[in-house]
Amino acid sequence: MTNPAPADVAADAPIRAAVVDVGSNSVRLVVYDGPARIPDVFANEKTLCGLGRDLARTGRLAPDGVTRAKAALTRFAAMTAALGIDRVDVVATAAVREAEDGPAFVETVAGATGWSARVLSGEEEARLAALGVAFGIPDACGWVVDMGGASVEVAALDRGHVGARVSLPVGPLTLGDLPVSEGQREAYLRGLLDAALARTNGEHEMAYLVGGSARAIARVDMLRRGYPLPVLHGYEITADDFERTRAMIRKTPPAQLRAATGIGAGRVALLREASELLGALLRRLDVRRSVVSSFGLREGTVFDRMPPAVREADPLLVAARTVERRHARFPGRAAALDQFVEPLLLGADGDRRRWVRAACHLHDVHWRVHPDYRHEVAFDEAMRATLCGVTHVGRVYIALVLSHRYKKRPGAQHGELAAALLPPAQRTEAAALGRAMRLWTALGSPDGPTVPTLVVGQGGAGVTLRLPAPDPRWRGEVVENRLRALARVLGTQARVELAPTAS
Repeated sequence: MTNPAPADVAADAPIRAAVVDVGSNSVRLVVYDGPARIPDVFANEKTLCGLGRDLARTGRLAPDGVTRAKAALTRFAAMTAALGIDRVDVVATAAVREAEDGPAFVETVAGATGWSARVLSGEEEARLAALGVAFGIPDACGWVVDMGGASVEVAALDRGHVGARVSLPVGPLTLGDLPVSEGQREAYLRGLLDAALARTNGEHEMAYLVGGSARAIARVDMLRRGYPLPVLHGYEITADDFERTRAMIRKTPPAQLRAATGIGAGRVALLREASELLGALLRRLDVRRSVVSSFGLREGTVFDRMPPAVREADPLLVAARTVERRHARFPGRAAALDQFVEPLLLGADGDRRRWVRAACHLHDVHWRVHPDYRHEVAFDEAMRATLCGVTHVGRVYIALVLSHRYKKRPGAQHGELAAALLPPAQRTEAAALGRAMRLWTALGSPDGPTVPTLVVGQGGAGVTLRLPAPDPRWRGEVVENRLRALARVLGTQARVELAPTAS
């Protein structure tokens, strides 16, 4: 087994951290626990308080919202104390920042909980939201648009570096208070953005959407399109699709949208204003595609504290390594498996090689599941796991590899999902990789300097299992059957040979 690099050790080290986000619409506690680079959500609770509901009209926090927020924060303080969390980052955003009674609210929170809330400036809020996107999408390059209840933060992000940023003093909660038509509101928003756009180093064709309202709009888009994978993180919306979905939101009663999507009542009530506001911003930014990020301000707060070596680790591989250590029969052999299947990947790009390495870490974590269902469980867990640093296509690719690792062909439902999102060549490649993994496990999951290797001939020249020695562990009916299954996927012939001995 190869010793892990120091950076990997740091990225995999367990942490426990908590962030409390006092927003204009909701107050939320998230407790993170797990590997430093991509900790799991240990606890997640929110209360829709509507602190900023009256802000545009009165300049003050909504009184009932203050009462609800104080109760929620008192509960969160008791929960974090019971969990033994000494350090809790409490951040307050637009409503508390803008309200004339915001300082009094902060004092009230301190008296009730002992917490000193950090009231973020608009630019700092935008920076942390952008870092949250980098937390989950390391190669993100484009505009980050974080839509809260009473403000929208926009930042330029380039692979972890945050550039120009601006906070706009309008959100779904306050948009309707502007005494102008929709067209006039759009002109107003364009004016707010222009100064920030002038300071950037260039324009982007991508936007990364953060916040509950953006995720709700994405759910409606999934419904309208009949999209087969109900995973919001990494979901892409084209500019044309966004406008079609905005039209659907305008003409569909909120109760009907809620019944069809499961969006909460408070969120669906603001969906029309949110889609109008986000649509105006995306048109001004002139982006062609938008990607939903499930990570934002809270994750950005955690990411901001990470050492550089941890930040730069690949979150997909950190997550896969963690699952392997917890559940695999022989943890630590992913590198050997990756080397065994490498001949099948000639011409594969960097992303696909990352997906394969992740699948190698996950290839044997479902051994406790009943054999009849391992392929289904492996597929479904890969589809629904909290994976970062991977597109929807990559997620399906990994799931299909793992399904074929346990069974010759996936179930009908899984095959249809893969066909909807993966091109035929990648489906074939995933099937071949899964069957090569089945072969490798039949060989005893060999690791070391002298192990069997695959040789894949070009142009239909066959696939060969080359054995370094006539070891009985590497011969037999099961090995030969699995080698032939791999050859059938590749449309070629299979054979076994002894490697030539050194003279």
